[in-house]
Amino acid sequence: MEEQFDESRATNYDRKIRLLAPGYETLHRMLNQLLSSLLPKKAHILVVGAGTGMDIVTCGTVNPQWEFSAVEPSPEMFALCRNNIASAGLDERVHLHCGYTSELARAAQFDAAISIFVSHFIQPESDKLKFFSDIATQLRGGAYFVAADLHGDKNSDEFNLLLNGWRKFYASQDVGEQEVETAFSYIRQDISFISESRFIQLLQESGFAEVYAFFRAFLFGGWICRKSL
Repeated sequence: MEEQFDESRATNYDRKIRLLAPGYETLHRMLNQLLSSLLPKKAHILVVGAGTGMDIVTCGTVNPQWEFSAVEPSPEMFALCRNNIASAGLDERVHLHCGYTSELARAAQFDAAISIFVSHFIQPESDKLKFFSDIATQLRGGAYFVAADLHGDKNSDEFNLLLNGWRKFYASQDVGEQEVETAFSYIRQDISFISESRFIQLLQESGFAEVYAFFRAFLFGGWICRKSL
């Protein structure tokens, strides 16, 4: 299943994610520069789990000939995304769908895809595999896919070390102790963590190859890969 956002959580998302995810804005600038170095000036990008539209606004404002198709299942997040895209003056280059990738009609049409902080909400693993496979179906052969998610082996010393450091980082930003406790209780219980090696394996099983890590921040990771020809 995927995470659901009610109106209150959706409205607070942009503020909270910047406190919770170290380098959130840097991650988006990095993925933009990566894709800008790889794609032609005119390209069509699929954004899966568009959230509040950060991916689209970051990439769209500096790539004037890129077009975007975005899917977002939460009506509340979808509304915020639509408003943010309009405020950035990008609405004529963005096609929005409130729903899922599997509901898109055409296949093998996109030059690249982006999915930021989505698959770590999805469980079981078979649903993660379907999530990535649905994205692969929409891409041209050789197209690029950028994914960023929480990951890690919950039974490892590394996981607990990084989780504790991350918690301390979050608390250092004048976040109340109750909010810290609530956030990290949720993270431990409800985030569907898998190891990096299993994450990469799922991408490969979905039809992707050449998987390279480009971002790290505590338990957050970012990868770029290509759909196999």
